[in-house]
Amino acid sequence: CRWPTSTRLRATPVVSRQVTDSVDYIGRITAIEKVDIVARVPGFIEERNFTEGQEVKTGDLLFRIEQDIYKAAVDQARATLAKAKATEVNAKLQLERGKELVRNQNIPQATVDQRAADEAAAQAGVMEAQAALEQAEINLGYTEIRAPIDGRIGLAIFTKGNLVQPSSGRLATIVSQDPIYVIFPVSQRNLLDHYRRRPDDADKNAPVTVRIKLPNGTIYPHPGVANFLDVQVDPTTDTVAVRATVPNPEHLLIPGGVV
Repeated sequence: CRWPTSTRLRATPVVSRQVTDSVDYIGRITAIEKVDIVARVPGFIEERNFTEGQEVKTGDLLFRIEQDIYKAAVDQARATLAKAKATEVNAKLQLERGKELVRNQNIPQATVDQRAADEAAAQAGVMEAQAALEQAEINLGYTEIRAPIDGRIGLAIFTKGNLVQPSSGRLATIVSQDPIYVIFPVSQRNLLDHYRRRPDDADKNAPVTVRIKLPNGTIYPHPGVANFLDVQVDPTTDTVAVRATVPNPEHLLIPGGVV
């Protein structure tokens, strides 16, 4: 039996590095902005100016409802306003003439008072006609349905030629894409453990980083940051909803998806 005469030791230097605690949760992807497009005036759809699934920008024309009856309403309101203004001018002239006549006692004061009331009524008529014109112009503007946000538009529920009105419900839905939210439930126990560790952290206000694992098992390349904690606990699960904002430049995260 031969014994080794020497032993060679290999030393590895000790290094210090930060280890981040992590916990896995099931989350759901949610759009930051979501708008259901609805008709605000009744009418037949004359145009649909988008392709389902395309990206739209704020102000893009999506639908156009027939405008003929609304343009006619605007013209009628303008005529009514012009008539009201003419009535107001005549009432003002009659009042001024009456004031001159009453000085010479050619007409009674009661007549002047009546003419003053007529002028006030004429002024009110102008205001009423002006309001009617503004409402008619608003209704005409509602015939052009435009995108209120940037995002991706979904399926068109109504197509060209269909009669729509406010009670018809949504015509399509737009959801924002980038950035996007992920919402996940955190147990009260884990939440309290997090708060207990915070006094020992060098930066007590350091944001909580959220990394997403996609349904195929791959890690999403863009980390997010938790920015909202719900104000109440869900009594059915004893959890609190946490929301994180996540970049979504490639649009890999789809609202409604589970991660």
